[in-house]
Amino acid sequence: MQLPRLIGVAVVGMLALSCSDSTGPTRVTALYLLESIDGEPLPATFASSPIETSTVFWATLNLDEAGNAAMAEHRYSLSGGFEQERTHTQITVYEISGEFITLGHRCRIGPLIDCAPNRVGRIEGSSLRLSGSDGDPNNLTYVYRLAASN
Repeated sequence: MQLPRLIGVAVVGMLALSCSDSTGPTRVTALYLLESIDGEPLPATFASSPIETSTVFWATLNLDEAGNAAMAEHRYSLSGGFEQERTHTQITVYEISGEFITLGHRCRIGPLIDCAPNRVGRIEGSSLRLSGSDGDPNNLTYVYRLAASN
């Protein structure tokens, strides 16, 4: 009687292992170009506060197989009478699980750590939708279109 029970436990264990994701997070090489922000095509203008507006002219998101995400964005900002036009770049990490993507480091909250909000989103075909996670003051939705991948 013990042998059938052991075989049953072994089969259930193998089935459970075969259903798990042994490869870890998905890694891709892809270049995305920003199409719109909150439904407004580029150049997209939005107000961060009553005295601050920004216009985004272009942005890119480049994902590599090592799990790095390079973001570049060219924008014009007007804040309290001060004007600035610049290209901002940021390198962070990404993680893809199924159709969901998270950009940003996992931060431990502590007295010496100031964590920027992560970007979270969904990949649907050739489009990528990103928005801010908790703590993002603007919580805008960025829609990117796939430009190149391999």
